[in-house]
This record gives sequence, structure tokens and C-alpha cells, in this order.
Amino acid sequence: MLGNDTIGYLALLAGVLSLFSLANIFISVPVQTYIQKETPDEYMSRVFSLVSMISRGGMPLDALVYGICS
Repeated sequence: MLGNDTIGYLALLAGVLSLFSLANIFISVPVQTYIQKETPDEYMSRVFSLVSMISRGGMPLDALVYGICS
């Protein structure tokens, strides 16, 4: 019923991806707000540079794990 060529499959995929995006918003906004409140102003750029580096560094690691597992 949900083959790769059906509109139902596309709608289900779009719905799941929308839920993941919504969950990401509800997690990342409070975390970034907390970081901004707790970090002294003179260290703000250093902290956010480190957070950005860690989050962008996770993408190649995920691709590596996916490549090994598939």
C-alpha cells in the first residue's frame, strides 16, 4: 500500500520530516537561549564557534556511520 511510487508514501514522508523539524525547533531554541544567558559576553563568540564546529563536524561522522552500516 505504501510503495515507493505512491502519493501516500510521499505524504507520510513529508509528515514525518515535518515532525522531526518541529521537534528540532523545540529542542534547539531553548538550548541556544540557555547558552546565551549563561555565557559571559566576552566568551560568547568563542562558545558559539565551538558549538557550530561540533554540530558541523557531526555531519561527516554521520555519513561515515551510514556508509559503513549500509
